[in-house]
Amino acid sequence: MDQDAPTRTTTNPPFPRARAAATDAVVIEPATLWQARWFHLVMWLALFTLLLMFLDAVKPILLPFVLGALIAYLVNPAANKLERKGWHRGVAAAVITTGLFAMLVGLVVWLGPLLYHQVAELFARVPALIRELEVNLRDDTAPIFRAVNELNGKASDTPGTLGELIQRGLASMGAVASGLLASAANVLNILALLLITPIVCFYFIRDWTGVVDKLNHLLPRAYAPTIRGQMHRINNTLAAYLRGQLTVMMLLAVFYAVIFSILQLKFAILLGLLAGVLVIIPYVGTWISIALGMMVAYGQFGIDTSFWILLSVYGVGQILESQVLTPKIVGDKVGVHPLWMLFGMLAGGVLLGVVGVLLAVPLTAVISVLVKFIIERYLESSLYHEK
Repeated sequence: MDQDAPTRTTTNPPFPRARAAATDAVVIEPATLWQARWFHLVMWLALFTLLLMFLDAVKPILLPFVLGALIAYLVNPAANKLERKGWHRGVAAAVITTGLFAMLVGLVVWLGPLLYHQVAELFARVPALIRELEVNLRDDTAPIFRAVNELNGKASDTPGTLGELIQRGLASMGAVASGLLASAANVLNILALLLITPIVCFYFIRDWTGVVDKLNHLLPRAYAPTIRGQMHRINNTLAAYLRGQLTVMMLLAVFYAVIFSILQLKFAILLGLLAGVLVIIPYVGTWISIALGMMVAYGQFGIDTSFWILLSVYGVGQILESQVLTPKIVGDKVGVHPLWMLFGMLAGGVLLGVVGVLLAVPLTAVISVLVKFIIERYLESSLYHEK
């Protein structure tokens, strides 16, 4: 019994102290936890605000870096495949960057003069195009006005406000055209875009794997599995949307340009490329491209067979895009609502201009995934289930 006494005195006391510590921890932990969470929330909001201020301050030089990063993200799977085949990462990045930009330069050299000629001709023909539209509108609406005036017992003439409306439209289009030409005349920005973007793209491709590994090691251990899971979902959503949408844009641009050229529509290549590129802007881009094409067709052909054929071409293109290309190439699994993407592009354009529009596409997809994650967590929480 005496030999057991020291054992009881040395082993029993730690347990009450442990239980007391655990009890104290249960009492103190909730307040401390909420304080830590609020501190983290305020800290992240402050960092996000500083990031927005920084991006706004360096907005004039952001375009080549953003464009280079997006291109690197899109072609990174090709670099991974070459690396798995035994290529050095730097060599693979150099080959991909050189090949990609050589192809882009060749495309610009081939289409550049043609597009420049069509853009210059379009701007030069704006007054004549407006006059053609005015004449066609007056001719097509004259019978309607005559019938209305006869019913009202007035003279048979068309209203003079049409010409005033056309003059205002001409002034607006001239202001837009001069603004576009002024921005395009900034040679330094164009040279920076052409020279810096390939360099940025090369370094992003070369260092992509290393940067991802470093960020992975910096994740807080408690939340690392959750963060990795959400990053995987973001990557799947973003890759499917960007690569799929670019493929749809190229196919539609070729489709419209070829059909417009066959129909001998003026500015066929330019209007075809615009119709393909503007598809990325949900709803608004489609209607802008259709309005531009139909204005040119109306001024060139009037209301005749060619006009209706062109309108049917736009209809076929929309059916092809919405029923065939987007479901098959982009897929329904992306889950980014068009209105959400439109809001993101408009918000990005207001905040950062062209750079904001480019950033809006990936950021909107990222935010969409995070919002879905937050909703899932809320539906699983006691706050949702409590009665």
